[in-house]
Amino acid sequence: MHPLLLAAAEASRKIHHKEGHHRPPVNHAVAPQHIDYIPGRLSMVNPMKVHLVWYGSAWTEKQKKSVADFVSGMGQSDIWNVAAKYYNTPVNRTERTYVTKQVTLGNQVVDLGSKGNILNTDPSNPLNDVPVIINKFIQSGELPSSSDDVYLLISDKNTLEGGACQGYCGYHSSVKSDEIFAGQPYPFQHTDFKYSWVGNMEACGPDFMVFYCGRRNDVISPTGDVGIDRMFSTIIHEVMEASSNPDVDNDETAWNDAEGNENADMCAYQYGPNAKFENGYYYNAEWNGQKYYIQSNYDPERQFC
Repeated sequence: MHPLLLAAAEASRKIHHKEGHHRPPVNHAVAPQHIDYIPGRLSMVNPMKVHLVWYGSAWTEKQKKSVADFVSGMGQSDIWNVAAKYYNTPVNRTERTYVTKQVTLGNQVVDLGSKGNILNTDPSNPLNDVPVIINKFIQSGELPSSSDDVYLLISDKNTLEGGACQGYCGYHSSVKSDEIFAGQPYPFQHTDFKYSWVGNMEACGPDFMVFYCGRRNDVISPTGDVGIDRMFSTIIHEVMEASSNPDVDNDETAWNDAEGNENADMCAYQYGPNAKFENGYYYNAEWNGQKYYIQSNYDPERQFC
């Protein structure tokens, strides 16, 4: 392949990996952080659906229900009340339009592995496999075409993605951001949708999942499935970031600190003071009959996790 196309492919993948859930926690005592908004830039203020693309053949119905129940309750959770403090303002205006609290579960589709069990490692392909897979379902009508929604591709325990096992558990981006950053247009009719990838990090082995994709509950977890429980914090991390920064290239991103961290990055691996312990596991949130151990989100009003 032409070297420029290879460079575009690498550039595209770097922007995704930048948004990963693996960053070390920010030490506020040493370097106090402050998240700021750039007027005129957009967050997701309209009602949002989160569509699920189940990638791989190893998903069980119990696992699917656990994730769907988690996603369907995010918008009514305490942590989303913090996400909804983020807002848009027009340039040279003061009125604010806040991130939506109407976050609901959208459509669900299954891809048994059309791109194989290793995504985004083909050097001859300059396009990210994740939005290509999602677009297939948009074009077939199985997923709606909407700039107000988030399309979440979640891969099973037998699927690897790019360099994920080297240090990240998920990312979010948009087709618009990919095209700007990589200079490689996607051949899509719908040219800008927001998407995320989160993997069941059992695919990387137990050591990576334990040390990079969460804290505590390494052996016993609320659902009894450590791989699935580890995904919950990453899922809400990426969807919260997508809600405040739907387009992640430098010319479009709305909310960041001075180092480029997004809101959930600034609270990575921080779970708040209210965790409870029972039956051998920790949890700090509960909805739809499930308990979860999920990270905090950065509060733009208090400027603290």
